[in-house]
Amino acid sequence: MRVTDLSGVWRFQEDPRGSGMEEKWFHYTLTDQINIPGIMQAQGYGDDITHDTCWMSSLHDNMWYLREEYKGAQAEGVNVPFLAQPPKHYMGQAWYQREFEVTEEDEGSYFRLFIECAKWNTKVWVDDEYVGGEMSLCAPHEFALGSLSVGEHRLTICVDNGFLLPYRPDGHGITDATAATWNGLVGRVELCALPAVYINKAAVYPDYDTRTVTVKGIINKVSAGNEKITLTVNDIKKEYLIKKTKSEFSVDVEYPRTAEAWDEFTPVLHTISIKLEGISQGTGFVDSREIKFGFRKLETYDGRFYVNGRQAYFRGTHFGGEFPLTGHPATGVKEWKRIFNVCKEWGLNFMRFHSYCPPEAAFEAADELGIYLQVECGMWNCFREDNDMLLVLKEETKRILSSFGNHPSFVMLSPSNEPAGGWFGQLMEWVKFV
Repeated sequence: MRVTDLSGVWRFQEDPRGSGMEEKWFHYTLTDQINIPGIMQAQGYGDDITHDTCWMSSLHDNMWYLREEYKGAQAEGVNVPFLAQPPKHYMGQAWYQREFEVTEEDEGSYFRLFIECAKWNTKVWVDDEYVGGEMSLCAPHEFALGSLSVGEHRLTICVDNGFLLPYRPDGHGITDATAATWNGLVGRVELCALPAVYINKAAVYPDYDTRTVTVKGIINKVSAGNEKITLTVNDIKKEYLIKKTKSEFSVDVEYPRTAEAWDEFTPVLHTISIKLEGISQGTGFVDSREIKFGFRKLETYDGRFYVNGRQAYFRGTHFGGEFPLTGHPATGVKEWKRIFNVCKEWGLNFMRFHSYCPPEAAFEAADELGIYLQVECGMWNCFREDNDMLLVLKEETKRILSSFGNHPSFVMLSPSNEPAGGWFGQLMEWVKFV
């Protein structure tokens, strides 16, 4: 797999009336410029903030600007009644565009687009062809672009951060209170060139008691014929004849019984290496993945938590994804290590994410430092039989587990902060689903 970093200067255009779809903006050259990764509000785009700004929040005083403590506050840089002080406000559609090159080296490859963080809905075009849309607050947005001809292509992405689903507007993944109403493309934005037969998904299921790891995955094939491939998992080789467009595999890898376990005191990580190779239409291909994991066992009995058979006390704090200096989540391991090291300095070993799911870097940092994480599915919601939020919850749950489930630091998953309505029956159904 070859990865092309798409960071840099992109073309950009605000679309406050939402007319870009009908007017086919993907067909034209956009006029403004913006840096990606980044968000529009931090780069001078959006609406000026006034007393009439329509905030995504219900917990603030709508007449805040009349209160004594805000008189003269603007001179000190305090403009709005939130932790974050956004320079601009914008909710709705915005368009991002750039060119990319398919080289002869990647001719015949199968292309995918990876966007690490975006809110909420993204739609993608390559040249004038619509690729598809994604909607998630909790996980990366990924798009299958298919085969592309050698030469230059135009990539256009429409991002809509409007109030698209009936979430409670104070959920920390969407509210102005945590600056979560940003519009942009954050973290890794990459074009991946994959061979004709490639590893689509791979996950590990370590067993603490036996020190055995079950490696499961999906091999996708976009070529026409049957393909004979060799799959190597660590030092285990297996031969497969791939006939279908999607084939599953499962390999058990045994580690020594003395292999070290993972917990807050000894955050020992191990690595599973997966390599797929073969020949398709006379041309050799290789695809590979590496997955870090830890041997750990979580249990509850007698009203107590146990990690690897030892009683554990989760001493934690609350974090809702607020990054007031940047306006968007950190996607680098270094910054998350700084946050978790502050927790450790105060004797904490646990972090609960309030109605929020962090990017990959948070899990990586917690894995390395021995921090336990509770992730939530982006909701602070009312659940009723007459709305579809349970279906949305299930979809976000699948995305979270698929994206981050291999991390040993990921110890708890909560559907929602303070659910309301007829939540008990619906969330019991969710528990069975998980």
